[in-house]
Amino acid sequence: MNTSVKALKQSDSRFFKLFKTLITYTKSSFCVLSLLLILLVLPRITNAQYFQQKIKYNINASLDTTTHSIKGTCRITYTNNAPQSIDTIFIHLWANAFSEKLTAYSEQAIKNGQLDFYFNDERDLGGYNNLNISIDSKRLTLYRWNNNPDVVYFLSPKTIKQGETVNIHTHYTLQLPKFYSRIGHKRHDDYLTYWYPTPAVYDNNGWHPMPYLGAGETYNEIADFNIEIDIPYKNVIASTIPTKIEDNKYTYSAQNRIDFALISSKNKEVTNFELSTDLTSSLKLKVMSKSSERAQSIKKYIESALPFFENWIGPFPYNSLSIIDKGIKSKNGMEYPGLITVGGVDGKASNLEFYVIHELLHQWFYSSLAFDQRSFAWLDEGLTTYYQQRYYQERYGVDHYSNKGKRFLTDNHAPILQTIAKGQAKRCFHQSLSVPIDSLDIINYGLNAYEIPARLYAYLADYLDQKVFDKAMQTFYIKWKTKHPSPKIFKQHLEKETSKDLSWLFDGMINHSWAYDYKIKNLENNKLYIEHISGASPPYKISISNDQNDYNSLWIEGHKDVKIIDLPDGDWSSIIIDKDLKSMDINSSNNYYNTSRPYKIITGIKVDDARYKSLYLLPFLSYNTSDGGQIGGVLFNSTFPEKKLSWLINPSYGIGSKKIIGEFWINYNQYLKTSVFRKLDYHLNLKSYSYRNSESLSKGLRYTRLSPEITFHIKHKPTSASSSKLYAKTIILNEERFVFEGEEVYIKNCTNNIFRLGYNYQNNWALGPSNLLANIEYYPYKNVLLEKHNYIKLTLDYNKSFMYSPKKSLNFRFWGGYFITNTQRESSNFDGSITKGSFALIHQGFNDYAYDEYYINRANQNSKFANQISQLGGGFKTPMGSQYKIGQSNDLAYALNITGDFPIKLPKLLPIKFFLDFGYYSSKGTSSEQLIGKNIYSGGVLLSYGKGLFTIHLPLFNSDNISEIYKTEGTTTLNKVSFKINLMKFNPWKMLSDNKRFIN
Repeated sequence: MNTSVKALKQSDSRFFKLFKTLITYTKSSFCVLSLLLILLVLPRITNAQYFQQKIKYNINASLDTTTHSIKGTCRITYTNNAPQSIDTIFIHLWANAFSEKLTAYSEQAIKNGQLDFYFNDERDLGGYNNLNISIDSKRLTLYRWNNNPDVVYFLSPKTIKQGETVNIHTHYTLQLPKFYSRIGHKRHDDYLTYWYPTPAVYDNNGWHPMPYLGAGETYNEIADFNIEIDIPYKNVIASTIPTKIEDNKYTYSAQNRIDFALISSKNKEVTNFELSTDLTSSLKLKVMSKSSERAQSIKKYIESALPFFENWIGPFPYNSLSIIDKGIKSKNGMEYPGLITVGGVDGKASNLEFYVIHELLHQWFYSSLAFDQRSFAWLDEGLTTYYQQRYYQERYGVDHYSNKGKRFLTDNHAPILQTIAKGQAKRCFHQSLSVPIDSLDIINYGLNAYEIPARLYAYLADYLDQKVFDKAMQTFYIKWKTKHPSPKIFKQHLEKETSKDLSWLFDGMINHSWAYDYKIKNLENNKLYIEHISGASPPYKISISNDQNDYNSLWIEGHKDVKIIDLPDGDWSSIIIDKDLKSMDINSSNNYYNTSRPYKIITGIKVDDARYKSLYLLPFLSYNTSDGGQIGGVLFNSTFPEKKLSWLINPSYGIGSKKIIGEFWINYNQYLKTSVFRKLDYHLNLKSYSYRNSESLSKGLRYTRLSPEITFHIKHKPTSASSSKLYAKTIILNEERFVFEGEEVYIKNCTNNIFRLGYNYQNNWALGPSNLLANIEYYPYKNVLLEKHNYIKLTLDYNKSFMYSPKKSLNFRFWGGYFITNTQRESSNFDGSITKGSFALIHQGFNDYAYDEYYINRANQNSKFANQISQLGGGFKTPMGSQYKIGQSNDLAYALNITGDFPIKLPKLLPIKFFLDFGYYSSKGTSSEQLIGKNIYSGGVLLSYGKGLFTIHLPLFNSDNISEIYKTEGTTTLNKVSFKINLMKFNPWKMLSDNKRFIN
């Protein structure tokens, strides 16, 4: 397995010997003759590093569409064209990725939140049975590579020298798995993809063994195919047209293909079309679909796009193309040489057209040029996406995803996926394009493989000139098709064709950081000062203009630090970097000099546009029992990507309280270049609402809370499912209180400060997400009796879920709290005006002493909506009211909350779960009593909507101390129902700022 390295060393040794000889000979009279000899020999030595193995498959197989299994023999004729001998051969058995529950495919799927395969029935697995591989009738021992069942290797009975050929004979039975990813069987269809043993690629970098992955394509040797296969149904499409069909036996022959795929169907019809273009005289098109109308649409999309791609890239590589339409519910497509799968809704912003165009383009790049897509997805997927976006721009004036999301974009906005990529970089969650696919977060895989390289190619074309870029790509395609060129070859070709040094792209933006930031500092005496702030240093375009509206644009070569640019003669006054928003400059707001970025009022939610100083305005309606109905507005300055400085103001008018109420916050992000912390958040929040209303006094009380906070976000690997942070917060709390003096009632303000330190850890591992929150709190306060008290308390909140099916789980929450010090530990009073910070196993509005949550009814326990609870404290679902002390403690309390899905299928509108709550608390009935530990429990069912945003609970059984209260109160079943609104968890700004995948 080190033979390729040895050959490279030998090649280098020969090169330097020749170079040394050249230097020596130039001192003699034979220097000219020697130089000519070297020029003849050197190309051979240089090109010796590039070679391509020769493979030919002869497959004879039969498909049983009842058992979805294949019996086959495959003779692989393998010719070693490497400059060195080999004695070990790696074989891909791709279908074995579905033979076990924890393969590389399964582990990646779990990491990406796709649990269907892991929880599948054992009967739905698939893979090779009775596999026999032999050379010269000698059965070979197979060894797993890195314990992957889908990659094996064997030792050849004899060393295979350069130019020698061996025949590898395989006999096997292949059980197709249920269709999870590319290969497998559905109800009516059998997908024969990756269905035969496949030698791994061996090139100048050695062997390329790789396990099958769902996110990430394969890398195959280019080969010739002769195939005979028995299939009992006539509805068949394949990578090429059969040369013969006789008694359900299909014969195929294909040359220079990296793969051969075949699909049979029991319920779809095959429609035949014939297309022609200026470069292709005849292309036979086969469309397999249940709908003749969709087949016609697919043909129309191919017919429209084909001339564009042939003119931009080169002739279509094959004389036929087969397409299977997977239907409107399909959300993906896939490419094979001469065959593609598509799906999606047809019509406006059509997903069907999107997949047709995308998979069609793969015929040039993945199939014909045969890039190593696993290692360099930015080559194949990136070029495919670039040409797809270019086609959409040419045809429709907007790319597909921007068209689908146009309600979130201002006019002529940059593509929405480009904006998401910049947002990922702004949040420091991005990864280099050179990072291998299996080391990418799922969001970064989508951006790194598709969108970002597509934008870089578009930027490169703009830099080089579109015609120059097109010519370079056309000559590259013609020269390197069916040769799987490397990134190095691609770079060398483009540099040769364009006479440009493109190191800024390949060595800088691809191998290091594609994100960067340039800033205009100043303009003095026709000298422009531009500073490089961070990241890569590509060339950039500046647009200059003057008061007479004269306009010019210039390309500036990339640089670090500050560059002084001498502008052309002219009274230039206005400068813009990247006026057309084509670059990956992540901070476009500092790309303007003396150019007014006007304020733009946006009545709705849109993606931030750097061309404007956006102000978002939304109407606001709300309600609580103390303020009554609330009417107002929400004004904020940022959505996504996040800005360093963002703010929101929400003024409202309480119709019932006749007060101006509302909320304001401002946030500043400081990103750090340290190995420990990712960023610092400085946050200030101010909110003020009424919390109590006395009908007898015709007066209400309000609270005002000001809370400055600093959060240290700890750095984790981009692929990690974990996130964590440390925070310090002060809560400056002003509460209005009633003061009674005789018959007079006054309102007095009381201000106290709460100090918190906390740590939050989250792990979003799909099989068992968890969350830990540890908090220490110090609260010195003066109560309504003007008594001074204080405490220090510690709370711990730990949540852990266990998935037992793709969408069903058991969820456990442990909560505990202990007062380290408490001057009111022995108090039997839990009234928030007398004793602050008491633990509550049943957390309601009157327990929320720091006003952390939002309650419809905070303190008016005898009015409606008094049964709202929160997940703070012990998390019990049995509302009691402030008149009862059950579940409250000034000493120690803890609880276990269990919720879970029922293991049966339920209607989507009735997402019923069960809950069980167990709690302990130490308390006393009167101050003279001793602290006594007490237990409570409760259980029932709940309805959860919006991933926990809104939950309704019905207790069905309770401990005696709860049941006694219900019995005393005469509480009906309906009055036992409680509800929870979890607005704190679903704060959109926090989700966009902290979560790698934008959602929890």
